Order: sequence, then structure tokens, then C-alpha cells
Amino acid sequence: MKKQVALFLVVLMMLGVSSAFAGCGPTGPRSREEIDGHTYTLNDDGETYSFCTLDPAFSGTELVIPQTITEAGYKVTAISYSAFRDNTTITKITLPQGITV
Repeated sequence: MKKQVALFLVVLMMLGVSSAFAGCGPTGPRSREEIDGHTYTLNDDGETYSFCTLDPAFSGTELVIPQTITEAGYKVTAISYSAFRDNTTITKITLPQGITV
């Protein structure tokens, strides 16, 4: 698991976003979507979403972050700083194309 976390961090650094994580503060209409227990928040551009928080009941080892949020019809382009806080079960995360933060 440590190797996978290290690889994930290396990928983030290669993308040049290691210090620029998205926030989770909702600010208006359709600012927050909950899908499969996971929370997504609308980014400042008003057109894309951030994966904000993992479902607290999630106990799987693999997570796939979708490219779009079907119900809202918007792309997921960011992952918030504390999205996986306190999770000890995930060993693999599949990220969609288009993640920039």
C-alpha cells in the first residue's frame, strides 16, 4: 500500500499539482452533489466538480472516481485535500482523464 500511495503522490507531482488541492466549500445552487454516498462540490468555474469526501461507510479496497457525474452532467476535474481522510481500506484509486487538481 505504501508503494501505491507513493506512486499516487509522484503522479500528482508530475502533473504539477502537488500543492494545489481543491477545497470542499459549497457556495450556491447545485454546489453539492452526493452520488453513491460520495460528495462532490462545484468548482469556482461553475462547470466542473471536485471529489470532496469519500462515503464514510465505504470499506472497499478499490475506488473509481468517475469522469462525469451523471446526475449533474459535469466533469470531475479535482480531488479535495482531505477526500480520503481516515480511510484505511483503499489500496487502489482509478482517476479519470481530466483531473487537474
